[in-house]
Amino acid sequence: YAQSRDGVHWEKQDRVHIDTSGSDNSAACRPCVVRDAGVYRMWFCARGAKYRIYCATSEDGLTWRQLGKDEGIDVSPDSWDSDMIEYPCVFDHRGQRFMLYS
Repeated sequence: YAQSRDGVHWEKQDRVHIDTSGSDNSAACRPCVVRDAGVYRMWFCARGAKYRIYCATSEDGLTWRQLGKDEGIDVSPDSWDSDMIEYPCVFDHRGQRFMLYS
């Protein structure tokens, strides 16, 4: 990850925030973070055999705990997204939470 004080100049940090070793995920990408009642929630896509969307939580925004597969969203049984899902974008609008994904 990288940090910035001004949003223009970034410094890479030598730290892994979501450790995918020991799981069936070989890569994690495209995080979307929302602060929710004092807890950060991050949705991201990860690739095992196919891309799926996972969720993790953090109290400080630096140390993350990946939730189980049931905490995320899975593919549809028979639709356009039945093979894989990826690239989540989560936002709140008029009191509801939405997720856009590919």
